[in-house]
Amino acid sequence: MFDSAYEKILLPMRSLREHGLTPAEATLSQVIKLLNMKQTQRSPKHIAILQLLTSNIKFFQQKVLEMGPMIHYECCSKITYEFFPNNSNVFEHGSYGKKFYIILDGTVAVMMPVKNEEVNEISFMQINELGNGDSFGELALLKDQPRIATIRCVTNVHLAVLNKDDYMKIIGKVEAKKLDALIEFLKGIPLFSCWPRKKIEKMTYFFTMLSYKRKQVVFEEGDSPKLVYIVNSGEFELKKFIDVKNGGNLRQRICVKVALLGPGEVFGEKEVALGKKYSYSCVCYSTFGELLVISNENFMMKFRDQKNNEDLIDKRKVKYKIRDERLKNFQKIIQGSTVEGNSSSIRGSGSIEIQECNVHRRSQSKNTKNYQRFSPLSKKDLEKIKYKALGIRHSKRKYIDIHAPIDLTTNESIFKTFSPRLETDPSFGEMIAHRPGGYYRANLKRPRSHIKRLSDPL
Repeated sequence: MFDSAYEKILLPMRSLREHGLTPAEATLSQVIKLLNMKQTQRSPKHIAILQLLTSNIKFFQQKVLEMGPMIHYECCSKITYEFFPNNSNVFEHGSYGKKFYIILDGTVAVMMPVKNEEVNEISFMQINELGNGDSFGELALLKDQPRIATIRCVTNVHLAVLNKDDYMKIIGKVEAKKLDALIEFLKGIPLFSCWPRKKIEKMTYFFTMLSYKRKQVVFEEGDSPKLVYIVNSGEFELKKFIDVKNGGNLRQRICVKVALLGPGEVFGEKEVALGKKYSYSCVCYSTFGELLVISNENFMMKFRDQKNNEDLIDKRKVKYKIRDERLKNFQKIIQGSTVEGNSSSIRGSGSIEIQECNVHRRSQSKNTKNYQRFSPLSKKDLEKIKYKALGIRHSKRKYIDIHAPIDLTTNESIFKTFSPRLETDPSFGEMIAHRPGGYYRANLKRPRSHIKRLSDPL
């Protein structure tokens, strides 16, 4: 049966023109052809073409950003190809892991075993769905343990495969550190602090990383809760909009900033546990932010050991109380902002109506004027202002340059001192000028010209 995915063009036309490729040379079938070649037969040119054709795959884009383009090149020199039809299993729960998989095209479902205590049987439940560019199978390789989930194909799936030895050699050490960092991060969150490490390790399969840019909306007030969020990096703002009605038909929406959430903060769990809609809106506040998300079904399945949903809320009620108090205080401020007996009232939840208020400002009498007297600036003050504007340091005292001829006809107050060592020429009246403190300058050359030069102020 013909699969249309084989003829899917993997690169945009602009990129094809830049690298001198035709559309037929940039299809999935060409990638499969290169992957089916033996590693010993792949030349650097083949690897470079394969690297180009897989450059838009999400997994390789992330690794290039984290570890550089050489990682992509090394992976392309080692990866092979495997195909799995619809409704088949890539691997099953409990099997020994020998391979790491990258989805080139298709969709797979992650199935986790769930024990039914009433019937005392184990059934498999879908906890996640992976698509083009996603990867799976690394946990069993990194921890050298059996598979903790079954991967079932939802559609026909084309996979790029790395065996265990190549995976551990190329990216295994970096991925192991990354996984340990994620487990430690979750362990530091109060919601998971009492969980054993093995349980948190399995929990990583349930999470998906989502990226957001500044002012991008995560969810809006009134939306149905589908996910629980954990801030991995960046900052996210919880806010609530309040409708303000002025006495007439004019309306105004006021935005109340309820909380600013940083790394490690959990939000959305209250609405999921109680089955209510989101009471706030959430927006990315920082330039770039990342959220770990888990679906509401998986979240409640993992916390089913709680006696009831209210126990989960009671442990975090202080956080909710602070947010609610912040909103109530803001409403009180609006309600209490009265001017000359006219008050504002809050009607309904989240709706504020401000009555018209007559504000009269006293007019200033023409007869009562406040005059301010200023003393005129002196000549010295004007000079200081001038020097300051020009960026020149102004000094009250002037010092002449050493061995400079002096014009004795002027009345300038020049501070000078005579040195016994100086052999002066009476025609020029040369003398030595010194700094305050008695530092004499000597053994200096005689100037060539007889023009008076004032040195820069010391």
